[in-house]
Amino acid sequence: MKQPIMAPEIVIREGAEHEGDACAICNQRAFTWQDAGLFLSGTSRIVCRQCGTKHAPGLVSILDDHERAEPRPTKDELLRHYAKSEPRRFSQYDGFTVDAPDILHPDNDGHSVTGGVTWELMGSPFVVRVLVSEGVRDQEIITLLGKIADWIGRDGVLTPADLRPAKLPSVRHADAQQVSGYDPQLIGDDDIPF
Repeated sequence: MKQPIMAPEIVIREGAEHEGDACAICNQRAFTWQDAGLFLSGTSRIVCRQCGTKHAPGLVSILDDHERAEPRPTKDELLRHYAKSEPRRFSQYDGFTVDAPDILHPDNDGHSVTGGVTWELMGSPFVVRVLVSEGVRDQEIITLLGKIADWIGRDGVLTPADLRPAKLPSVRHADAQQVSGYDPQLIGDDDIPF
């Protein structure tokens, strides 16, 4: 007779240091909600959202509610939080909607896309992170992400080598012009917003 498969016992606990570890159930990368996450009971093995939804939907709901109710941090709290992280280099892409500054010369949809390389204080081991301002419509987000994806698909991810003066016309200027209507003749490098 076949033994019944027991559902894993999952609990909520603090464990942001396990952010990005493999899920104990499906082996996919798993992430925490703010400062807490789902873990196999009695272990430090993190459980991903998908497996949590399947095996412990009530706990996922509790974490979602907690995250939505998270109070706005103060500037000092954020500075203390980021002070724990080491600087990491990122390729940064920014999308602007109909409120795009004229200096970026929005395209026919009223969008502008810019890109560059930056240093940030983010400790998570994520590969890609997308930050979206509150109040932006879903369709605007999808459209801008599509334009950024098209740019990366055409030219690859921006690297520090792409931003050297000898390469500026081929990467920062020409590509930005193709994607967002940016005209390098109208503004200088010091005015580029990245």
